[in-house]
Amino acid sequence: MYLGGVAFGLNNASALAQLHKWFLGLLSVEEKQDYLHASSGENMKSKVIEPEATKALELANSYIEEVEDVIEHIEGDYLKGHELLKTLDLAKRQVEIARKLDDNAKYNHDTTTQFLARILGNKGIVTLMAFKKRAAGLKSLEKSLELSQDLDPIQYAIGVIYAEMGNKVKSMIHLKKAIALAPENIEYRKLHDRIENTSTLRMKLGAFHGSWIILFGLLGLNTLFMFSIVSDGDTAGIPAVLFLLAVTLGYWKLKSR
Repeated sequence: MYLGGVAFGLNNASALAQLHKWFLGLLSVEEKQDYLHASSGENMKSKVIEPEATKALELANSYIEEVEDVIEHIEGDYLKGHELLKTLDLAKRQVEIARKLDDNAKYNHDTTTQFLARILGNKGIVTLMAFKKRAAGLKSLEKSLELSQDLDPIQYAIGVIYAEMGNKVKSMIHLKKAIALAPENIEYRKLHDRIENTSTLRMKLGAFHGSWIILFGLLGLNTLFMFSIVSDGDTAGIPAVLFLLAVTLGYWKLKSR
């Protein structure tokens, strides 16, 4: 007999299975879930739901790879940066869909948690590259590490940010982890070698991206006030000196983030 364009043999032992498969094909994903929850066949549920979850992760992976293919070429490009963040949001949405269908879903051996870690990590790199926001980029990258420690590009990116912030110790820690995860990557090893052979003072000076004129102006005012206090013996000016010193240090830290 024919049903919906599908032939079934009445005496065929597989007719019932074919009919069931055809019926499931008529349902949406949500309807499949409701139907399978109502039935007692957990094996049947996994056969139908798992492929749907895998497809969602496959799409998420495609979005992520789309970002990773161009992420090295977006430096200072605000428009491209916003476009890539939207693409990563689409990837996150697919991961959330996969989780609702099957929390244990995998694609290319990566779990949904690892996918979220990749998304957060790439958001951090985009924030750093396109918008030059080191603190915000670092925050997103560190959230990525909370989910997964075994993503070498994320460890490397954090190492780069700490190097740009003048923190040699933390930079070396994350670069070593990146190298341990991907020992064949020559770029990781080259940066590690460069930072290892750079003085801490030079890194801290290199991390400053503010106005040297403003910084030296503040230091000059501090010097004048201190000289005035010493020469006159008037301690009333000490609070002003401390205030200027705090402003100077605050400016340095703000512009070294």
